[in-house]
Amino acid sequence: MSRFFQRLVATVGFCSVAAVSHAATLKVPVSIRGALPPGTKYLDATCILTPIGEHEPSLKKESVPLQVPGLGGFDLPKGSWLIEVLVPGYWHAPQVVQLKDGGETADFKLWPTATIHGIVKMKQADELPKELA
Repeated sequence: MSRFFQRLVATVGFCSVAAVSHAATLKVPVSIRGALPPGTKYLDATCILTPIGEHEPSLKKESVPLQVPGLGGFDLPKGSWLIEVLVPGYWHAPQVVQLKDGGETADFKLWPTATIHGIVKMKQADELPKELA
C-alpha cells in the first residue's frame, strides 16, 4: 500500500485516507436510485481511486471499503483522479475529478443493473449504430 494510503479510518458511511502534503479533500457521497433490498440498511461497496495524468510515480490505484448509502472522504494529492464505486448488482458512470486547493465532490447515484434482450433490425444500406439511445 502506498504511503498516501497507509492509514484508513472507516465508520458507518464514512471513509478517510490519511492526509498528505499538497493534498486536497475529495468528498464522495453515494446513494442508491430506488429502494435498498428488504431488510438492508447499507450495501458494502468499494471505492476505486485511480491517479491519472501527472502524479508521483509511487502513487498507485487504491481500493477503499465504503458503505452505501454513505459519504466517503479522502485526502488525496492534487491532480486528476478516476473515481469508481463498485457494488454488486449496481452501476454508475465513472467520474474524472480534478482536485485543487478547495477540494471537490464526486456525487454518485447507483442504478440497479438489469439485462435487456432484443433485436435491432436495420435496412440493408444503413450503417450499424455504435450505440443506442
